[in-house]
Amino acid sequence: MFRYVEQTTWCIWNSELQNARAMIGNNPDHYRVAFAACDINLIKNNITGHTSVKEAMLEDLNRADEVLNSVYRLSEAAILELAQRTIQMNKQSFENPVQGYQPPPLNAFELENMSEKQLIDNFRLDIETAQAEVSMQRGIVQFQNNSFLRGAYNLRKGWKCFEGLSERTKGMQSTDISQDNFVHPDIINAINYGVGTFQFGISVLPSTIIKVLSYLGFKADREEGIAMLRSAFNSQSRVSSPAAALLSVNYLFVPRAFADKETILNEYQPIIDKLVETYPNGSFFLYMAANFWRKKGDLDRAVDYLTKAVRRAEEEYNTTPSQHVFELAQCYFMQENYQKTTEQLEKVFNSHADFDMRGLTAMELAICYEHLGRHKECDDILANLDNYICKESRIDKYALEKNKTLKLLKKKRNEIVVQLHVAHYEIFYLKRDLSNLTPQDAKRLLASFKNDVGDYENSDMTVDTICACSVIEACLSRQIGEDLSGVKSKFSRVIELAPKLKIEKQWGAFANYEMAEVIYHENRGKFTDQVFDTVLSYLESAENYKNYPLEDILKTRIKMALKQVRNEADKSK
Repeated sequence: MFRYVEQTTWCIWNSELQNARAMIGNNPDHYRVAFAACDINLIKNNITGHTSVKEAMLEDLNRADEVLNSVYRLSEAAILELAQRTIQMNKQSFENPVQGYQPPPLNAFELENMSEKQLIDNFRLDIETAQAEVSMQRGIVQFQNNSFLRGAYNLRKGWKCFEGLSERTKGMQSTDISQDNFVHPDIINAINYGVGTFQFGISVLPSTIIKVLSYLGFKADREEGIAMLRSAFNSQSRVSSPAAALLSVNYLFVPRAFADKETILNEYQPIIDKLVETYPNGSFFLYMAANFWRKKGDLDRAVDYLTKAVRRAEEEYNTTPSQHVFELAQCYFMQENYQKTTEQLEKVFNSHADFDMRGLTAMELAICYEHLGRHKECDDILANLDNYICKESRIDKYALEKNKTLKLLKKKRNEIVVQLHVAHYEIFYLKRDLSNLTPQDAKRLLASFKNDVGDYENSDMTVDTICACSVIEACLSRQIGEDLSGVKSKFSRVIELAPKLKIEKQWGAFANYEMAEVIYHENRGKFTDQVFDTVLSYLESAENYKNYPLEDILKTRIKMALKQVRNEADKSK
């Protein structure tokens, strides 16, 4: 229906911004082109993490909304003129595609094959769909900007519109263009994308938020959401790229419960292979490919993809892609190449003051300086850490909370350094990077970690630090394949000490969750009521911990685990 827009979208997601901007500039007042233009800053936000880009995203959406308002109440004659204009745009893009783009072959559903009534009905439907998309996207950005009331209003507005469109089009024909009630499959794909985005997105939020959203009329069904996003991705339509982005987030970053890692990654591999083939220069999908290979345990391949993603983003966006560079630094850290880690972190730290993870970057840079013997530079960062933390950032709240621990330690420099070592591994833990290490890499990092933190169990360090070191050591030991009795012993010790934790309550939550997971996998295939009760008991204990940094990540994982174990327990009866 919108071949011109599909090509524009491909240029944006393939980091061909000169071509994309030229196509947008030729038709800036077409409502679908105006909305497609929003993807430029959408991607820029994801690759840079710069807070100023979120404001630019809202400005883009406001412009798209203005164009939409200009076509919302068009007469039938004016809609037919819009349809003819779109036909000419489609013809132009099909006959003169940009280099590297392969337009889908012509089919029976081209606009010129539709009757005037079908064109009028379909364009009106699509204009409503576009309004729903703008409301949804605006709500997401407002939530990211901590404008929760406005965000909730626009998300509900978008959801109600998508819900209504889905109901209205259920009985319509999308495969037979000879029918009067024919609705173009591209509109169905866009509606599926919108509904799927809501169904998936809401389902992975913490249960407390889901309860609130359910009162506002939202529905959450993760499996249905993923199925709809897959359908949109496979459609080769305008929404294939954003649907692919959400599928990537689902498989790579959404917290999982007791699922098998290889099953998840094998399910995702055909998707990422197709994305790298379709968008060979797209920095966003190259970044996703890097994360895929990191979770597969191939750090060298992850570095290659991230290096290409960084280079491409720098060329096209003329800025430091801070998020990509930060992740490249994480790969080098896992390889224990502290010089290269430092170079990448310095690149991020010194380039943009509005990076929403600048505090976390500063903490990681400090520990790299310590590794390299640059102790004064480490101390200088710690002395000014308050000034580097982005107070509005959800992620930098971690640095804010960790800094409270560091201040509590005052002049105990040795323990402060140990806490910095822990912080790096804690981020790996939350992102499940620890549980995706190969046994060889885990063994190497465990030896390094033990050397860095020393004999913490027989030291005068605080309970917070002892528990932190115990959890990280136990997770790495489990990944190597060490005897599980020793692993469980460490988690049990943390659970025993947890009531004495002063600030970092998360270690009690982590230890309880990990005990549940170890016992679950240890008894897989031979579950008894007692095993189910034990696993549920640890999960419920983990769920009771509150008010720790990035709490929602573990809480989402706990929610999924509880649902999974309770379902399995019911089936076994």
